[in-house]
Amino acid sequence: MKNFFHFGKNILNSNKFILLLTLFFSCIDPIAPVFDFKEDLIIINALATTVPGTTNITVEKTAIEFGEYRSNFVSGCSIDLINSESKERYPFVEKDNVYSISDEFAILPGSRWEVEVTLPDGSVYRSTSEVAPRTVPILEIYQDFNPEMTYDEGYGGYIPGHEIKIDFQDPPDEKNFFLYQYRAYQEELYCKICENGILRDGECLSQINKDRKSV
Repeated sequence: MKNFFHFGKNILNSNKFILLLTLFFSCIDPIAPVFDFKEDLIIINALATTVPGTTNITVEKTAIEFGEYRSNFVSGCSIDLINSESKERYPFVEKDNVYSISDEFAILPGSRWEVEVTLPDGSVYRSTSEVAPRTVPILEIYQDFNPEMTYDEGYGGYIPGHEIKIDFQDPPDEKNFFLYQYRAYQEELYCKICENGILRDGECLSQINKDRKSV
């Protein structure tokens, strides 16, 4: 009876072990994500700041082109930045896929503004009224060099880079919004360069003086 009990116990343990393995492998099975891409959505990004010449707006419409989901710039819009208190309007001018007011225009902290966008088809979009927060002074800006900033599979190793950090003291009892914009430069990595040719199976095949057949 004792031997049978141990034997039965071992069977139960084995079943538990198999069950745990089954559950474990089931948890790590990859699942392809399903995205619900929608076309003809209007995306309006508006930025009004206290820095002269930086107030701008972009208007885009989503589309699926050649199987790729993207957003295209909407040209020909009529856009006004409206002072919610004085009702004064400041029109935007289109240039290089961006709508801007002027190089001198800037808003003041504490002022209240809203945006009105009229599309070429007559559709009108108007934002809620927002108050410009007061400027928060920057205490320090510094950077740290990281030799393993990011891993690149095509490169087959880590790529170094700099981590930029900013210290400031914003009021803890106020809701705030911080936008950090920067321009980065990096060396482009190429697996192989084929001049006057094409890359096939890791080798460059020359295309010079190739006979072309007309169809």
